[in-house]
Amino acid sequence: MKVRHKKITYALFALASVIILLCKPLFLTPIYGAPPAQTVSFSVFAIDATQLIQQHWQDSFYAKITLTVGEDTMRIDGSEVAVQPAVVKSGELLLPVADIAVHIGGEVLICAETEEVSIIYDGIETALNAPAQFGRAPRLLAADALNAEIEIRQNTVTITNPYQTAQLIVRTDGSALNNTFGAAEYVRGENGLYLLQYASQRSAKAAEQLLSALTSVEYAVPNVVIAPPEQALNSTDENGTFFSLTDRWGSVRIGADEYKDFLRQNEKTDEILVAVVDTGIIENHPFFADRLRMDLAYNHFNGSTDVHDVTTGNAAFHGTHITGTIVDCTPDNVKIFPLKIFGSGTGTGLGANFAVRDAADRGAAAINISWGYPGVYYPPFHEAINYATAQGAVCIVAAGNENEDTQTEFGNASNAVVVAASDKQDNRASFSNFGNAVDIAAPGVLIQSTTSSGNFAYMSGTSMAAPHVTAAAAMLQVNQPLTPQEVKQTLKSATEGLGETWNKYTGAGVLDLRQLPLEDLEPPQPVKEEIPTAAISFTAELLTGLIVGGVYSFNNGAPVQAFNTAHPLSAEWFGTEISIVKLGNGDTTLDSDAQILDVPARPLAPQLSALHCTTPQNNNGAILGVTAAMEYRKSGEARWTQIRTGTLTELSDGTYYVRLSATPVSFTGETAEVIIEEFVHTDENGGEEDPDPEPDPDPEPEPEPVPEPEPEPEEEPDPEVDMPENNDPDPEPEEEPENDPDPEPEEEINPEEKPDPESGEGTDNNESNESNSENSNENSSADNNQNDSSNPNNGTPKPPPSPFLIAAIAAAVLAAIIFITLIINKKKRTSRKR
Repeated sequence: MKVRHKKITYALFALASVIILLCKPLFLTPIYGAPPAQTVSFSVFAIDATQLIQQHWQDSFYAKITLTVGEDTMRIDGSEVAVQPAVVKSGELLLPVADIAVHIGGEVLICAETEEVSIIYDGIETALNAPAQFGRAPRLLAADALNAEIEIRQNTVTITNPYQTAQLIVRTDGSALNNTFGAAEYVRGENGLYLLQYASQRSAKAAEQLLSALTSVEYAVPNVVIAPPEQALNSTDENGTFFSLTDRWGSVRIGADEYKDFLRQNEKTDEILVAVVDTGIIENHPFFADRLRMDLAYNHFNGSTDVHDVTTGNAAFHGTHITGTIVDCTPDNVKIFPLKIFGSGTGTGLGANFAVRDAADRGAAAINISWGYPGVYYPPFHEAINYATAQGAVCIVAAGNENEDTQTEFGNASNAVVVAASDKQDNRASFSNFGNAVDIAAPGVLIQSTTSSGNFAYMSGTSMAAPHVTAAAAMLQVNQPLTPQEVKQTLKSATEGLGETWNKYTGAGVLDLRQLPLEDLEPPQPVKEEIPTAAISFTAELLTGLIVGGVYSFNNGAPVQAFNTAHPLSAEWFGTEISIVKLGNGDTTLDSDAQILDVPARPLAPQLSALHCTTPQNNNGAILGVTAAMEYRKSGEARWTQIRTGTLTELSDGTYYVRLSATPVSFTGETAEVIIEEFVHTDENGGEEDPDPEPDPDPEPEPEPVPEPEPEPEEEPDPEVDMPENNDPDPEPEEEPENDPDPEPEEEINPEEKPDPESGEGTDNNESNESNSENSNENSSADNNQNDSSNPNNGTPKPPPSPFLIAAIAAAVLAAIIFITLIINKKKRTSRKR
């Protein structure tokens, strides 16, 4: 008895385990669907996202690769590696794809028989089909094999890949994201912020396009890999290691010593915090004694407190060198704390966002940012700049070292102070970026500062120019409280220009604090914002040309923030004039004068008519009066189709919408509705009847049954009407259910709902039911589609069955089995006792 009882118990436990395993997937949220509704604070989101980034981080990630045609080396984020030279053969540039793949985590396969080379990268194998070129490939094939963007300027090749992390940063309008389009993992923060992790780079890229098309998504961008900018080469006569600071020409040039003396004389000793968001710091360097706030230091690359500086590669001691310049140019009451965002030399865009926000939250009055996102507008970075500015921190960013225009770069943030590099002759450094985004210039060539423990060395770059301005910004706030915009305007007024008030190479000029009226320093007087120069994009129905991040008022309405240089046109503006004013901040800038912009009215609907279907053999129609300047769509379809030929024929019955197409100078027209009616037979009494679709291909047999009164019985035995089997002369209703996508018309649930065959309404009702059935099938098919990637505008995915309901059912079944088993055992024991 006991043995059998134990066997039954073990069997029940095994059955329970099977039920739990079968139900387990129902408790898991499908990752390809909608993330959970709950949100977390930004600080918790930063911790969770950092952990997710670290789980998928690879040391082979790179920010930029550059190589020169004909040279046997290439630079990966400034570090040189050996490669086969890129060559030109038969007028085509061939790149060393195999060598590049080895350095970025790819795999190279060589066929022993044919010597053909293939590349495996991001899980995709690409055959180069060029055995004679030893792993080289032309540009397009190389870009496909490496999943990279390749730019060629003269003899310089630049390779970037923003999708290496296979992660997307998504910001919605605050609503929940109903579809991640295949994300394998995700982290959700507050206010519609997400980090989505995908299985591959290509799947992340495809999802970005689908997410960006959703109206609720403000932006969807890859979590890019970033690195400190590559520094210019040091001159040979001044290169080396020094054990004391022997060359302070940058500090002298900006007048730092004079301003420090002014603060001491006026007993300006309040502590001011400066954050250096960079590669870390050599915290035990003697030059930093009593100047660091290591209690505020943090590593946003891996989520730790280890902020020791990078010591190898192009990024070696980058953060330490910057910190030394700030220490040299400021008094002792200016304290610095490091926030590390780079691992061995690279980091991520989202990690940088976390660090800039965290710097402001930790009380920094100035934040030094000597890195960026060359050539792109990156919304997460601008969000961080705007957040820090709102918290009272002024952000100083380096313009970059590519000798390029910064107009579309990260520095094009109106709240930041963008710094170009100047040399000892006050000229723009040859490597320094330039353009309308540049606010000011500062010394950036051969700047001597701290590196490894106890040592000093020269470095050049806009990374070295930015800390001079950061130091000046900190001292301005030691002198008196200023807003970030006041600091920016004061810095721009503390310059010694080169004969002009502003130019695209040095901005307002080279920083010189001696130009400030130190005895009676007052905030600069506010100036008017420039008049907006907005234009109308008729095809997109947007106002374009607005300044990114600017605040505007339309027709004296409430302030509106402009994103991505555009703003949607409001419906009530059509056919009127609108007044566009760029709003000032009230302290240093005033509202601009208004730009008056005429907004044309939407063109009237076209005058159209329909040519209906005329015969059952030619069951189609046409819309008359259309032109090639119009577009149309059928009811139920989302896409508009251009009318190319000026005619619109061969249309099936249904409702159509036609409008004038948008042009560079005109909006889309109002919509005209046109209905195409299908051909309908009429009987002798004038009533409608459905044409028989089967005799259509053979019109000759039709005249024979015309005299017979059997067309009416053929109409009545509709497959949806329940007719006695012995009265059905036509076996076709038995065959139709096999082809009918909706079996519901065969099920007679409520006889009262049958159409009356004598009333003449049965045909119309059946047609309506068939139409509704088809629409229901289409909607059901769309809802059951687990992967909505084919339609980014689908609604909320159909929710899975409630896990609690399924668990309750499983528990009930298990309890019933146990109960029945116990009763059986009890009866057996009782019977045996008897």
